[in-house]
Amino acid sequence: MDENKVPVNRVSTTLNSRRLRVERSDALDLLHESRKQSKFIIEKSSNQVTAQGYTIIGITNQGGCDTINRDTGKPLKSIEDAIAEQHYTLELIPQLEAIYFCPDMKGFICYRVTRNGAVKVAYYTLDSKFLEDKFKFRKPGAGMIFRASIDFDLDLTKSWMIGDRRMRKPQQQ
Repeated sequence: MDENKVPVNRVSTTLNSRRLRVERSDALDLLHESRKQSKFIIEKSSNQVTAQGYTIIGITNQGGCDTINRDTGKPLKSIEDAIAEQHYTLELIPQLEAIYFCPDMKGFICYRVTRNGAVKVAYYTLDSKFLEDKFKFRKPGAGMIFRASIDFDLDLTKSWMIGDRRMRKPQQQ
């Protein structure tokens, strides 16, 4: 057995070539079908929402840009990699107008990525004492949402936020 092969019935990444290898053909079929269904659902629902006049904006934390790899001393992900990922997402979901991302754990920096490029739209320094937690760019702060509402003239009272994770309940004191 190849030492890089993971002995389970799922898709795995080989350590040397970084190519996807399939342990069983039905796993690949299932993965392919799942991606097709997800893309169809996203495309159909996005088309319905934009047809109703809504603007679709992506909001994401990209903490890997601020997390240092202990072995290399470098960030896990570069800003350029994060921007490339957001451009790819814009290609996959053409109804998205823009994606805002926060690359730092403190929530002081925000980028906006559109099909025309990427720009750092805000940067606060450590002496920005006026910046309350709820307005920081890193989620759960609402800074990226507020910035998008300014950039796209959005009425937040008529807006929706859809996430991919369950909200945590606040801890009782």
